[in-house]
Amino acid sequence: MQIHIEPAHPAQPAQPAQPMQLHIEPAQPDQAEQIHHLVQETITQVYTRYYHQQAVAFFQDLHTLESIQADIQAGRVWVVELDAHLVATGTVLGDEILRMFVLPNLQHQGIGSKMMEHLEGIVAQTHKSAQLSASFPAFNLYLHRGYQVVRGNNRPVKDNHILFFLTMEKQLKG
Repeated sequence: MQIHIEPAHPAQPAQPAQPMQLHIEPAQPDQAEQIHHLVQETITQVYTRYYHQQAVAFFQDLHTLESIQADIQAGRVWVVELDAHLVATGTVLGDEILRMFVLPNLQHQGIGSKMMEHLEGIVAQTHKSAQLSASFPAFNLYLHRGYQVVRGNNRPVKDNHILFFLTMEKQLKG
């Protein structure tokens, strides 16, 4: 797969952008720490604009290195490499898409959509629909891809705060 990304260098004169090489592959055990760093960095940079600190801490605690390693061992984690750099990740567990993150500086450039297309293809091999828990930062991506809200959920987090999130679903095949 290829994706065209415009480099962000406003001080330099505009030049035709070169297509970058986008590869989606199963995650390997030696990538676990990179994936963990990508997930934690994205939560830190992006989620703090949408959630209170207790919810951010909940997400950080949810996506541990150990849980990522276990999912890699089970063959559930996929990564996107762009010009040989890990830039996105996603996990499939049955009909559920989990832990889908794109580096903050590369969001809104089509990488998340390509990853979702790939993950949905995996789910479609054995299920008629895909489900996911939508974070506020990714909600519009999921709507754009045809997901519909199934229900609202809430979960208590630290200091008597409540985390609200949505369960969304998309029909994949007739």
